[in-house]
Amino acid sequence: EQYAIQTGQHPAVTTAENIKTYRRQLDKIGFSFDWSREVRTSDPSYYKWTQWIFIQLFNSWYNKDTDKAEDISSLIAIFEKEGNINVNAEADDDVEQFSAEQWNAF
Repeated sequence: EQYAIQTGQHPAVTTAENIKTYRRQLDKIGFSFDWSREVRTSDPSYYKWTQWIFIQLFNSWYNKDTDKAEDISSLIAIFEKEGNINVNAEADDDVEQFSAEQWNAF
């Protein structure tokens, strides 16, 4: 992106040119590669899946009791009824306990 700003070219154009140059250089030195297996992380058909999995993970929580990821709406429902006192979720730090009343007032 910085290069695009400096040169005034769209990043997609520059990326495509760089890929062509790199591929030409590899072919020139005799590097054998099955180009049908090429993956371009800048291709929308590729990164749509990374965006999809991010959304799936973002909208989930890890329930240590069931050892599964669950939809975030189930955690919100528990918070609304019980707070987080009996929730056994994966967390990096000590989590401050709160009641359903405190959650609903939030």
